[in-house]
Amino acid sequence: MNTQTIDDLRATVRKLKPTGPDGFEGLMAAVLTDLTKRTFALASSGSQRGKDGQSALDDGAISFEGKLYEDAVAKDQILSKIAELAVDEEGQTELWILASTGPVSTQHINTARKAGRKFGLAVVVLAWPTTGLSELATLLATAPAASAQFLFDKTGTSKSDVVAQLESVRIRSLQKDRRSC
Repeated sequence: MNTQTIDDLRATVRKLKPTGPDGFEGLMAAVLTDLTKRTFALASSGSQRGKDGQSALDDGAISFEGKLYEDAVAKDQILSKIAELAVDEEGQTELWILASTGPVSTQHINTARKAGRKFGLAVVVLAWPTTGLSELATLLATAPAASAQFLFDKTGTSKSDVVAQLESVRIRSLQKDRRSC
């Protein structure tokens, strides 16, 4: 397990712009499209009602918010997004994904999930904690071709480096799974 290579993946992702089709939001749309086989569309600037992007052909059943952060995501930012989704009359979000390159505390994750349940909304948090295996890195490694191509195209990082970074996460994830058995 090479933790330096996993840290390098975070640095590669953080080279992206925070928003737009060429940024972190675009990466999330590309990866989620690859994994779910649903097309994800990005929201335009302005009021986004708690969504940076959403699945396009099912009235937005899955939506996501991307936070390209160094530091932790504040609880009020998370809860305000969930509240916006709850009052949105355009589409029915069933699953909301918060993807962050920064950490999200366990208390904030639990609060977000509880708030989501009150509104009939499943909440998944994919963060990059200061310790342990990153859920966001694991998601990227689950769609290695889409992740590697996007990061190569948009960051200038060599494709072989991105592939090695993703492979390091995949190996660490498999080791974690074996220890869980």
